[in-house]
Amino acid sequence: MMYHFEDHDRKQEGCNVQSLVLPLPFFDMHGVKLFHSDAMDILPLLDADTFDAVVTDPPYSSGGRQQATARNNVNKANDDTLCRANDEWFLGDNMGVDTYIRWMRQIARECLRCVSHGGHGYVFTDWRQFTNLVTAWESVGWTLRNVIVWDKAKGGALGSFWRNNHEWICVFAKGQPRSLTHHNCYNTWTGTKPKGHLHPTEKPIGLLNYIVSAIPKVSGLLLDPFAGSGTSLLAAVENGFRAVGIERSEAYAVACRDRLMQGLLFNGQNTKGQPRHRLMQGLLFNGQNTKGQPRREATQTAESSER
Repeated sequence: MMYHFEDHDRKQEGCNVQSLVLPLPFFDMHGVKLFHSDAMDILPLLDADTFDAVVTDPPYSSGGRQQATARNNVNKANDDTLCRANDEWFLGDNMGVDTYIRWMRQIARECLRCVSHGGHGYVFTDWRQFTNLVTAWESVGWTLRNVIVWDKAKGGALGSFWRNNHEWICVFAKGQPRSLTHHNCYNTWTGTKPKGHLHPTEKPIGLLNYIVSAIPKVSGLLLDPFAGSGTSLLAAVENGFRAVGIERSEAYAVACRDRLMQGLLFNGQNTKGQPRHRLMQGLLFNGQNTKGQPRREATQTAESSER
């Protein structure tokens, strides 16, 4: 089933999308659910007035990525994995202005319905799309309250003119926003880009922790319709929230799932500082290995090492 731009009109005519059942999550553990799907396939199925905030990094569709790719494609042409990931990444990043605003209004409308009154919305963008993003979100009922600037410190942006060294996080509210949890909330944050290369537009976990730690808990639920590599979901867990994430790309849904398994089970490290990918997968998938045999020894080893 696919939801298109006309779905809102169908809902107004009496199509009860809330009667439909959510599909099984791609990942579901310790209060974090990840759906491998298009955002507009899942958002209409979520309960209204449920989430404390939306924290998300949607495709910018601003042209910056295409320009960077044109400069760097010679060095990356032989990396089949990266090329496939880039193809999927571009599925949401090649819209024109009119299409982008119309699509973003649908996302913003559903997010507004899902978030409770007084809830927050934190949406990443850049200088090219700032006006279009704000237009889309405010036109459906959100109110722009502030803009957080992420100063990248070491931008590394190419070019001979003014080089872009920052990104923006639009701060929206549904009605009068709930007060922040502390008073050390300033609208600038300085930190370099992550070096893990899990996603082309991956954001620093420190930045997401800075944002999420300021969100007041009511239901204790956060929503991210564009989960990417899962940074926002990890930040939610680290700050005591449960979370729902949606990721359209299979490649990034897998990367997000594996990253969540690390963060939720073992904080990403074993006693020697090495990732536990294989062991964690064995523990998650019903304690079975690829031949259907129990992994009791592996489970016992993991439990004893954590004591």
